[in-house]
Amino acid sequence: MEDLLVLAVEELNEKKALELVRSYLASGQDVLEIQNKVNMGLQKVGYRYEQGEYYIADLIVAGELVKQIMNLKGMAFSIKTKGPASGTVLVGTVFEDIHDVGKDIFVSMLQSAGFRTIDLGVDVSARRFVEAIQQEKPDILGISGVLTTIGENLVEVMEAVRQAGLRDGLYVIVGGGTVNEKLFERLEADAYSQDAVEGVKICLEWMKAKRQAGK
Repeated sequence: MEDLLVLAVEELNEKKALELVRSYLASGQDVLEIQNKVNMGLQKVGYRYEQGEYYIADLIVAGELVKQIMNLKGMAFSIKTKGPASGTVLVGTVFEDIHDVGKDIFVSMLQSAGFRTIDLGVDVSARRFVEAIQQEKPDILGISGVLTTIGENLVEVMEAVRQAGLRDGLYVIVGGGTVNEKLFERLEADAYSQDAVEGVKICLEWMKAKRQAGK
């Protein structure tokens, strides 16, 4: 049986979704688990948009609903870190895709985990990704793509990064509903995840390995 919160987010039922989150928090349910359910609901909203069941206005409503949920008392995400910043992560949603809610959740989680983040926003061109990498010199590049129609755009970004000679020493994680195992192999990225929490943990592991290697 599908979780009620996933369903409430998918159906854009603001009242029900907020009630459920408050109830889950009161019962002591793990915040990360709640956030994962919200992410699952968002992915279903994106799918319904692609199927023509939802429109741009519905995506905006979904985004506002998620922001309300994330602002509820007790929903703050935190991973305790010691010392300086965990690392620098450059994040953006690939061109021809304007979805930002999942990316924004990922960015907020990265910041809570001690990362310095540079958010390029949405509809980011391959050239803009390359320029930002050259300027910011991040440890990790995070590319988001929600629409299943923009797989080739992700391929173009990765190829541009390689052609610019920026791939070596740069970890790349790709997220969003568009990514599957087949596309991941074409991209030759280092990891992919549709789960923001898992994505942050992967980034932390990378930086731990980098520190241990003395880089």
